[in-house]
Amino acid sequence: MVTTQCYLGFGYRGLGDYRQAVERSRKAMECLHGALRQERFGLLSLAAVHSRLNIVFSLAECGDFTEGRAPAEEGVQIAEAADHPYSRVQAYWAMGFRALRQGDLPQAMSVLERTLALAQEAHLRLLIPSVAAPLGAAYVLAGRTADALPLLEQAIEQAVTMGFMSDHALRVVWLGEAYLRAGRLEEAYAQAQRALEFARAHQARGDEAYALWLLGEIAARRDPPDVAQAEVHYQQALTLGRVDEFRIPG
Repeated sequence: MVTTQCYLGFGYRGLGDYRQAVERSRKAMECLHGALRQERFGLLSLAAVHSRLNIVFSLAECGDFTEGRAPAEEGVQIAEAADHPYSRVQAYWAMGFRALRQGDLPQAMSVLERTLALAQEAHLRLLIPSVAAPLGAAYVLAGRTADALPLLEQAIEQAVTMGFMSDHALRVVWLGEAYLRAGRLEEAYAQAQRALEFARAHQARGDEAYALWLLGEIAARRDPPDVAQAEVHYQQALTLGRVDEFRIPG
């Protein structure tokens, strides 16, 4: 029951059905009390942390930052109490991602920098791209594009090498945005197209909306701006956002 709900929550999150992801993950979370909070149930991380991670991520994508505060803090407390490195990285990653989506860049960078160091020290290779990518995204928004680009490029390369494709389109969108901020429009466009194709192939509607948004940004920043094309991409992204009840930039 617990493992099934955790996997369903993870699956719905990947599809961009964030409300269903929250509902399924809460069902798992509500089964885990007392000593059960320290059990993995066959997962790589503690199930109590894994379920909260899905909730925090999904609520952040919906803009529900207040509701996501408690599960984010609880996830950290549970992981720290168990002193389980994999779970600690996931718990802190969730907290950093929430801060990133909320626009609290100092908090996002501080948490994600510490989390990346922890993942590297613990040799958790599978988690390094997951942490490095949102850290790179935070650097981009903070105007630190020179720091962001190698971090994002390496995160994507490492993930592809390991065959770790969860959230792949989102990582590619972040890299595309970094290229855009650096004035490298054609490279940004190539990454946005790759992200869009991957998202559509895997029915990842949330990531598809971000890719469309990025294509809109690129069109708007061309010289001269392609206003009509930008409007088309923005409208497509907004339509997906309304259907799946999540927020997109802008």
